[in-house]
Amino acid sequence: MLEEIKTESLDYHAIKSYFSQHQNLTTISLIKISETEKNFLKEKQIYINTLYKNFNKAIKGDQDKINLDPRRFQLIAVREKLIYLLCPFTQRKLATEQSLWVTPDIIFYRFESKNPFYLLTTHINTGFKKGALYFPDFNLLIKADDPQWGVLPSVIPTFQALMVTHYHEVIFYLNNRNPKKLAVCLGHDNFAHHIFNELSGLYRLEKAHLLNQIDTFWILRETLGKIENIFPQISPQKIKKIAIINHTKVNKEEAYIQIFRETLKNNHFCLHVGDCYISNALAQRIYQLAIESDNCSNLPNQIQTIKKFHYPLLWISIRVDNRTWTDQENGFANLINALAEKFPNLGVVFDGFSYQEDTLFSGKINELKTIEKQNDIVKKIHQRSQSDVAIYNTVGCSLYESIIWANSIDFYLAHHGTIQHKVGWLANKPGIVHSNTKVLNSSHHYIENAREKGIKPVYIHPRFVQDVQLNISDPRNNLDNYQVDWQVLQQYLLEVILEIHRKKKLFNRIILIITKYRKNPRWFLIDCKNNLKYFLKHLIRFIDFSQL
Repeated sequence: MLEEIKTESLDYHAIKSYFSQHQNLTTISLIKISETEKNFLKEKQIYINTLYKNFNKAIKGDQDKINLDPRRFQLIAVREKLIYLLCPFTQRKLATEQSLWVTPDIIFYRFESKNPFYLLTTHINTGFKKGALYFPDFNLLIKADDPQWGVLPSVIPTFQALMVTHYHEVIFYLNNRNPKKLAVCLGHDNFAHHIFNELSGLYRLEKAHLLNQIDTFWILRETLGKIENIFPQISPQKIKKIAIINHTKVNKEEAYIQIFRETLKNNHFCLHVGDCYISNALAQRIYQLAIESDNCSNLPNQIQTIKKFHYPLLWISIRVDNRTWTDQENGFANLINALAEKFPNLGVVFDGFSYQEDTLFSGKINELKTIEKQNDIVKKIHQRSQSDVAIYNTVGCSLYESIIWANSIDFYLAHHGTIQHKVGWLANKPGIVHSNTKVLNSSHHYIENAREKGIKPVYIHPRFVQDVQLNISDPRNNLDNYQVDWQVLQQYLLEVILEIHRKKKLFNRIILIITKYRKNPRWFLIDCKNNLKYFLKHLIRFIDFSQL
């Protein structure tokens, strides 16, 4: 009998390895479904239209009939402590309060029907949408998205191993009829995903007045500062932290197992809340935390003094190892010297690796090596640049320091990726992005509407770039380095700064008008009226009414 199994003697890793090696999973992607797969679903008496509705995906011609907010279910789950779904077998509305936290990305929600099945919420970069349905009786995974993305089949052996290894705890949880406590889990180790997908989700709850409905917050990382400082409504007593900062991959998995067991033990209904949007208000909160932090309190005043003598301030990112310009030292030096001839008061801010707020100056060997490489590049660029160009280096500083500098610069030249998000997403500055041709040719290289009133970066055209292949083992196929002519980058930057000058001139003109008429705005309206009369009077002279 299963009840007699001594789960303490079970080896989670061995069981997971067994399931991985003997996996015979059928995986179907709804965006690439074949006729054979449709017939297979029909045999299993699964309604395909119901699947589309559950994933908030529109079938051709049905766009007006489907609710296309793929994260609305999260707000409902917070209000009601339930997740709803249309049964794929009966098309009836089902609800569940049973959740199984498996990874920082994926939660399994158990539904009872003629065959039990699970809803899987998917990865952080989607804002934790509904991503897949898993049918254990059929060993079937139905995915909402592309086969190569979202919920991958590899998560199923992890889930199976957790269920077997901790069988008694799972059964106790599923049979527990006491009211479930709502737990939100967050803490991605990438600060850009943290604000873009996680903090934005909490902000969405805040706007809906739902933050106080959460009983517990499970926190793995706080890369942009303490959650209770970003959202003061959250009581510190509600926060539970699982530290995974300096753990190896194996120990991270042990931390995840700990969360799985704790959520069962505490009778939690777990939820990831997310979004794919950074509001100005949320970005401003992060900036405010940065300028109020102990090690940055004097930095804004120092930068304001610098800006009195140096304009424009150009931000240049430094990247090493992969997906980077192979000749950064000479290229950036030539670029800076050329720009300094046109802008004698030019200032340059170099940015690279930043310590996130929960790992300040951790001393990890790989981080120190990255900082050393990046600083060496900055040093060589400085040596080859004109002596009168002001250089400021933020490599190896805290993320808060980088954010303050990012909010102070005028324009930027950055590598594609997280390093650009400091100055693009958080500071919302205009700039140029360079990368290899695989990235530049991808339709996904830039996320539209990532930031409220966001300034869209200009990506250089791939025809100006030549890839330099790297022989590295990595599932990502877009990590090649590349060559580019610095004069091409200069031309792109000149176009950006000319646009900045145009807007600045227009802004100053508006300020002049406001200042002139501030004491008597009525005269402003009279002047506008007189100018319009003058314009129309002279316009009439040039109109040939016989041709009308």
